[in-house]
Amino acid sequence: MTFKIDKDKVSEGEIVEVRWQCSDAESVSLTLDNGHSKTTIPVEKEGNKKFKLNRVGKTTITITSTKNGKTTDKSGKVKVSARKYDTYQRVGDSKIKEWWEKISRSTRNYISKIKYGWSVMPKDKKQATTSLTIILAIMIISSFFPSAVFFGLSLLAVYCFYVLMKK
Repeated sequence: MTFKIDKDKVSEGEIVEVRWQCSDAESVSLTLDNGHSKTTIPVEKEGNKKFKLNRVGKTTITITSTKNGKTTDKSGKVKVSARKYDTYQRVGDSKIKEWWEKISRSTRNYISKIKYGWSVMPKDKKQATTSLTIILAIMIISSFFPSAVFFGLSLLAVYCFYVLMKK
């Protein structure tokens, strides 16, 4: 009788392969004992089978052959250790980087379009756009700081006076 287990140490959830050959036996069975439960299955006289070991500890795999009423056993043990997780790598870190790169690309593209639009815009539209931007800023700031309305309107008056005197 030959009996071989391909690994003697695995992490939980990994697979071990068992090979056996009992050519002159009448019946053959494999038994798995993980310390919690024991399972016996009948198998062919020769072959191989793969098992996924999920329980941490020692798992004993035994092959039992019977010939003329005489039973012969061979065993092997597999140590199953807890799976180690990499605690320093963030889950989905590459997705965050991809998302950030996409946002950065979109922002750069938007800014370049604004710069181009500003460079080809007529002068009077630039003045109107600047005035509207100042008014919008005054409105936003004044909603948080009401006393800023006077300062903002003064700034707008100075800008308008500058534009008028420049011509």
